[in-house]
Amino acid sequence: SASLPWAERKVIVFQQNSYWVEYDFGQKKITNISRLNEKATNLDFCKTNDKVAYTVGNGLFVTGKGEESHQINPSQTEEGVVYGQAVHRNEFGIYKGTFWSPKGSYLAFYRMDQSMVTDYPLVNIPEVSFQPENGKSRIATLAPEKYPMAGETSHKVTVGVFDINTGKTVYLKAGDPTDRYFTNIAWSPDDKTVYMFELNRNQNDCRLISYDASTGEKTGELYRETDAKYVEPLHPIVFLPWDNSSFLMQSRKDGYNHLYLCSIGKSGSRMAGNTVSLDVKQITKGNWEVLDFLGFNAKRKGIIISSNEISPIQCNIFFVDLKTGKRTRMDEGSKGWHSASLSKSGQYIYDNYSEPNVPRNIAIVNVANGKCFSYFKAEDPWKGYKIPEYSCGTVKAADGTTDLYWRMVKPVDFDPNKKYPTLLFCE
Repeated sequence: SASLPWAERKVIVFQQNSYWVEYDFGQKKITNISRLNEKATNLDFCKTNDKVAYTVGNGLFVTGKGEESHQINPSQTEEGVVYGQAVHRNEFGIYKGTFWSPKGSYLAFYRMDQSMVTDYPLVNIPEVSFQPENGKSRIATLAPEKYPMAGETSHKVTVGVFDINTGKTVYLKAGDPTDRYFTNIAWSPDDKTVYMFELNRNQNDCRLISYDASTGEKTGELYRETDAKYVEPLHPIVFLPWDNSSFLMQSRKDGYNHLYLCSIGKSGSRMAGNTVSLDVKQITKGNWEVLDFLGFNAKRKGIIISSNEISPIQCNIFFVDLKTGKRTRMDEGSKGWHSASLSKSGQYIYDNYSEPNVPRNIAIVNVANGKCFSYFKAEDPWKGYKIPEYSCGTVKAADGTTDLYWRMVKPVDFDPNKKYPTLLFCE
């Protein structure tokens, strides 16, 4: 795999098998080679310190340019304990297990003890090509996996913080982890504070808690959300680049996923019960969903989001002014699904989209004025072919209010006087 981590440096980072390579295409030379364990997985590169965190088996390691790998977890075997990997069955937006601080001074990581969880019986089935003559068996082998069934004992998760400079690790003092979920880990811009959402197993009581990164001590409860049915935190908080005391939070507390601007009291004072004074202002609102937060445009003090505001079956791109909440559409085209990414400066949007009659278009959008530059247009793959007839529409649900969307595909040369076999797909 390859990536361009730095906007200001002409460096490509390659990861191939057990090697991590940095190539400067400006100087046309390799500037860094780090050799990892050949079984390394879950690689997490920090562009501010040029170090790589990775896992081997259930262990967690960190290495840098010209350095020996440092094992963060105890070297002795801890039966059923996993370090640096995704936890809680990848729920609540969790997709990885390591989290570098912005300045690269610390690495937060998950530690999951699943020794108390029952094994679920699974098997590994060899490929059909395996033949006895090549020394490989065709017989399935046992591969049990720890899986907490509903109502049964679940794993216990804790969060550690590894100090790059001292080599020491502290654990966040979050209390008994039994039947609790720790999700969406985030850092303060100054590397001093770790934030995470803490949720009970009933998933109806969620709290945003802050911790001192150097000691693991709890420093405050910033926010609490409860619901009679469930609360589902899916996104970590994101601090504003121009204001280290304010951050964006996503929540479905009004029934739809929307963005909220949260500002920590200027005095930093604590209220009763170790609760931090937090001002919360809803930025987006309506009977539609914020589908993705793409990033900031610091010059205009705003953000770029994707949403289904125009239609539940469309995804469109908007600029949102954080002061007024005003939304300005940033994509071209009329209908379709826009998959976009934002430049580091927040000035340009890479808009990759398709529509019912547009196979694929890529446009570059200038956030400052909304002007679109056509970068790529795909040819019609059906050109020269006779194609089916497509039609779309809606029907009302049983409540008489909710629209249910349908699409019908009729055969080529459809004859309404004939009967045809029909396939019905429901999602």
